[in-house]
Amino acid sequence: MSVPAGPPLGILPADYPVTALSLKKGDRLILLTDGIFDAKDRRGKRIGFDRITRFIKKHMKDRQIIHRVVDHVNDFSKGAERVDDLTLVEIRRV
Repeated sequence: MSVPAGPPLGILPADYPVTALSLKKGDRLILLTDGIFDAKDRRGKRIGFDRITRFIKKHMKDRQIIHRVVDHVNDFSKGAERVDDLTLVEIRRV
């Protein structure tokens, strides 16, 4: 699922589209900020949205998915200056 992006909540006035999503038992929803896919390596290469998406899909069954994503990004950007936060939220229907 992909939704339109906008400015951070509360920073600038903006209209956000309403999106409804039904989660079935066992479904998981991962929310992340741009600091995840904008992370760079020492050469300045971004990890990118596609690479993060593939990684999440590959490891989605892992109960520690959030830790795995953070470890993956940290390994990728090892030695590079961090200029943004890494924020991930997992919502799981039990």
